[in-house]
Amino acid sequence: MVTCKPGGCRSHEKCVIVNGIARCTPKKHYTCIGTGDPHYTTFDGVRFDFQGSCIYQFAALCIPKPTLVPFNVTVENNHRGSRAVSFTKTVNLEVYGSVISMSQDYARVILPTTYSGAVCGLCGNANGDPDDDLVTPAGHRSSDETQLGDSWKVGDVPGCSTGCGSECLVCDAVKVQPYRGDRYCGVIAQAEGPFRECHRPSLPSPPFPPSLTHPVSLPLCSLPSSLPPSFLPFFLEGLLYTLDIPLIPYLLLFFSPALSCPPHSHYELCGSPCQPTCHTPSIPASCPASPCSEGCFCDTGYVLSGSDCVPYSECGCEYLGRYYQKDTEFYPSCRERCRCNGVLGCHPTGYGRLVVSGDPHYVTFDGRTFNIPGSCTYILAQVCKPAQQLVNFTVLVDHEAGWVFALHSYTVTMEWGLVTLFQASHVTLSPFQVDLERYTLPLVTEDKNLRIGQEGNNIILHTAAGIRILYNTATFLLITVPDVYRGRLCGLGGDYDGDPSDDFRLPSGALAGTTQEFVTSWKVPEKERACSDGCDDGVCSRCDVANEATYSRNGSCGIIRDAEGPFQGCHPRVSPMEYFAHCVHDICAANGARTALCHALQAYTAACQAAGATVGVWRTKEFCPLSCPPNSHYELCTRTCDLTCAALVGPARCTWGCFEGCQCDEGFVFDGDTCVSPERCGCLHRGRYLKDHVCVTHDGAQVCARRDGQCRVMPGATLTTFDGVTGPLLASGTYKMSALCDEEAPDWFKVVMEVSDCHDMNVPVAVAAIVFVREGVISINSNMEVWVSGSGVGVLGALG
Repeated sequence: MVTCKPGGCRSHEKCVIVNGIARCTPKKHYTCIGTGDPHYTTFDGVRFDFQGSCIYQFAALCIPKPTLVPFNVTVENNHRGSRAVSFTKTVNLEVYGSVISMSQDYARVILPTTYSGAVCGLCGNANGDPDDDLVTPAGHRSSDETQLGDSWKVGDVPGCSTGCGSECLVCDAVKVQPYRGDRYCGVIAQAEGPFRECHRPSLPSPPFPPSLTHPVSLPLCSLPSSLPPSFLPFFLEGLLYTLDIPLIPYLLLFFSPALSCPPHSHYELCGSPCQPTCHTPSIPASCPASPCSEGCFCDTGYVLSGSDCVPYSECGCEYLGRYYQKDTEFYPSCRERCRCNGVLGCHPTGYGRLVVSGDPHYVTFDGRTFNIPGSCTYILAQVCKPAQQLVNFTVLVDHEAGWVFALHSYTVTMEWGLVTLFQASHVTLSPFQVDLERYTLPLVTEDKNLRIGQEGNNIILHTAAGIRILYNTATFLLITVPDVYRGRLCGLGGDYDGDPSDDFRLPSGALAGTTQEFVTSWKVPEKERACSDGCDDGVCSRCDVANEATYSRNGSCGIIRDAEGPFQGCHPRVSPMEYFAHCVHDICAANGARTALCHALQAYTAACQAAGATVGVWRTKEFCPLSCPPNSHYELCTRTCDLTCAALVGPARCTWGCFEGCQCDEGFVFDGDTCVSPERCGCLHRGRYLKDHVCVTHDGAQVCARRDGQCRVMPGATLTTFDGVTGPLLASGTYKMSALCDEEAPDWFKVVMEVSDCHDMNVPVAVAAIVFVREGVISINSNMEVWVSGSGVGVLGALG
């Protein structure tokens, strides 16, 4: 129950009407600024300079209060051309469980007065008293700026320093004089210059007092004469934003070249605060007209994707409330890897499912069930009513005669070619052909229209058109198609129009009179072998009552529907009754053979795991054991596509959750046929995995490509050396990964990896890589942000 009583606003707040609603708002705000080389102005107005180049606590809530939101702002500084001065490199805001990183040369934190006296850091405590701002975390007044800054250090970066030390620069009058001219800092004081609106007495005083050690002149006199103009936009933009004053276009001839914009963007002096982005491609009508800002803005027809301007068609993905650029790999947790494929557009609202299993038993896209006793090749599904922008396809299924009619192979024909997958003699050996050429899985075509891989027992085929096929290389086949194909299909799978009563249509469009007539009408003529349309004696055997009761027990097919059995978690997702009936039928047809039971349970397992259900242990060494090849073992829930030779040299593209199958032993990886040591792996060539010593035919010539050695650090800080030895990095820290031993060599290099504990799983993960070469230093963090010799270059830039 809510109890209300008369009250008022808290201290430091006042009652105002906002959009017709009375609410308490802060009476004023405190502002802390860090800018330039860097210069700090605390919440209470104290100004100081500090040249440290590590990571420092800028401002944070240090005295918790129930009504205040906890936050923490840190800044990382770096040197640019001189160790005498440093600049603000990165600002990190940690709030509501997230960390937001901003790479800028200017930082400003604005707090309502409700935070008065409850914050700490380089910005002070915001209590209105400037005399107690320059204190250390222990509460002691610092003797100088270096001691103050160093006391608030919260992190190190390779090569960082606590300050300029003996190198601290003081500009004398001779050094300062050239920079007082209109080409440099003098533009700020021009009576008719671009900042004249800032000179009004009613405005706050300039954030930095003029002196011989003028904050603007100081970094300039420490840099080569060819570089100073590039610093001015940083200071000018900070001044403009701080005072919220319209900036009159100034000497673009002098300063514009210093602000180089990336591709598909242009410079604006006073651009809109609401740029079109992938998340919001149209500027909202509620966008305020000010404050504007100087910077690079996307050209017409482009939107912001992170810090890049891209066409809307090249936008990335939103996942759990966060945006990721196209082709970005990210880790929602330490044991989950995701990749944004950037496919934006109209997506299916649902999918149709066609199932073939066992003897074989069919369940059409619309849910109609029937059995086929024939051993021929049939059209399983194809597009019979083409439409614009609809990819045509045909799937053929080849039945194999025997005591149980099994799936011998299936063939997919699409606009890009022909794919044939045969029944494997072993679950980990899958002869595979594309356009009659044998392939080793996985395969990704260059145009990304087709992706095929092996996961557990199953071969999974994906197409860009949304068609997915799962084949367990034995007696189970699942075809999934998007709703755009509704009512446009034909074949044994029906027309997918939502009505099961009209599924038995002949190629002519008429309804078949019997199941046999329907099945025979979709048979594909064959010249190479004879096949049968039905049972040899014309009458298919039936299971007698006694045998049916025997095979229905929990020790047999009854395990499928057992409410307390290993499949109980699957029942809500995949009905057990059809698979139970199919199981009993198949064992009867096989005269009680245990192999038929194992195939039926394996088919239901595949259906359950494809639906995302959890399956309990049902195989044992005595009951339906799954034989695995050397250097591997059986697991009920395995992610075999993560531990393959192909995954060592390129990103793995796993699909659903996990499937039962054979998992390679520790120290071995799957090469498409067997489990081998990493040094015996092959390579990826145009999306195709080639085993070691295998050549490909291209334009009539055989081509062999040398495979470069790779040292990798995987999630969980698992290290694989150049020679394939794998082991964990057990502790956080900075590791020297590799270096050329001859430090005098012209092509010398060194690679350092920073490893830190993952916040949600408490396991070490790689968070940054630093590459040292003769020409400079390249740093890359886990957000794919790149710095070259201390300067941010966006994402994955090149060292020129």
